[in-house]
Amino acid sequence: MKNHLAKNVKFLTVAVLLVVSFTGMFLQGRSGNSSVNASSKTTSNRTSLNIGSINQVKIPGELSRSNNLVFSQDGNVGLVAVSNEEDGSAGHSLYSFDTRSGQVISRLDTFPTGINPTRLTFGARNKLIVSARDASNNEAAFVIVSLLPDGRFDESQRVSLAISVPKVEDEQSVPDMVHLTEDSQYGIYSNKTGLFVFSTTTGQIVSYEEIVRLSDFSGNSLIESISYDPVSNRLGVVQRRPSDYKLHVYSIGLHGTLLFESLISLQKKEIIGRGSTLAFDRTGSFLYIAGSSSGQLLTYEISSGKLVSKTSVPELSIEDKTLAREIPVTVKTDPFTGVAFIQRPGHIQRPGHGKGKKGKLVLLSVSESKIIANIDLEEGFLSAVLDEDETTAYVLTSGTLQLVDLKTGSLIENKNLSTENLNLFSEAGLIGVVAKDSIHLLRPR
Repeated sequence: MKNHLAKNVKFLTVAVLLVVSFTGMFLQGRSGNSSVNASSKTTSNRTSLNIGSINQVKIPGELSRSNNLVFSQDGNVGLVAVSNEEDGSAGHSLYSFDTRSGQVISRLDTFPTGINPTRLTFGARNKLIVSARDASNNEAAFVIVSLLPDGRFDESQRVSLAISVPKVEDEQSVPDMVHLTEDSQYGIYSNKTGLFVFSTTTGQIVSYEEIVRLSDFSGNSLIESISYDPVSNRLGVVQRRPSDYKLHVYSIGLHGTLLFESLISLQKKEIIGRGSTLAFDRTGSFLYIAGSSSGQLLTYEISSGKLVSKTSVPELSIEDKTLAREIPVTVKTDPFTGVAFIQRPGHIQRPGHGKGKKGKLVLLSVSESKIIANIDLEEGFLSAVLDEDETTAYVLTSGTLQLVDLKTGSLIENKNLSTENLNLFSEAGLIGVVAKDSIHLLRPR
């Protein structure tokens, strides 16, 4: 194991940035058996609810779909990285900004070790991990810093590391997803073949588990995604194999040790879209994942690895196997209400792949296996976020931000943002839209 780590891990000084993106859509809603076309009905019976005012924050540089947006716990500071600098060179800047005034507070330079930063992960004790890549694009590079109360970066405690990412002809990606434990003491990462847990204080790898042997690694034999729930302390791994999929479940033990919990085998006919996420109940006893081919929400008991229930969602399934593997289906659960929020982006018609597929927003009661809302999005979308009451959702199109009533499927409001929108996030009581050259912020009423 030590030899393996020596080949796969080296330490460096780096920092990173991130951004995100979205596409256009039209809505068609369904709750139970009823159906309504939201593109023709622009108001619902909840006339008192609206999007409200939106503030625009200009960011020096260019953002991309791969970047994201995070906020401090009090919502006063926003953090975003740029994919490219203003002169068009590879991005190496991370910015903090005041969410009320829109003024940039501080800048962190990730050059020369880390370029093209993508994802930011922010956790307890104001710990921030920036995901980027090295200049050769063969390593994932991470910079770990703390955010000071005034929004500046504490570079005196800056830590960095890099992890080698294997590549073959049909698989060239460098994953950027990192998770933090509840206390932010440890970060969790997968390089497509193994799991790494590292100390956010020292940058040292403290635990490693090989899932896919390097000799077996290929475009259809790899780790496709990892999901971590700090509340239940459960880590879920989606492994794609040439003929089927497996789900590995771990917890994080003392000193960051990976503790094996379960190995779940999916039915051979089931396909999980790349980038799909899974979720857990608050006790860590059950796992939820949506099958792209079956169109079902699958519930597994972790201790036994057995399938205990499956709920079919009309028109969620994708018959074409190639498309089913390409399109992610994300699942998030509310630990208190037991409601699952399922998203699947749509796609346009492609030669040889049949008809295009509508995007989907689904609310489902896990305990009752009952669909609460099932909304069709005509032209697809990249993301949506639930309002706190779980009865409305904010949905981003290429040029607008939409507020949708999930009970009726009707469009409450459609606000033109006049920018090339990329992605949508919700944290600390804020809704944030990432556009190509700016951030749009709103505080839901």
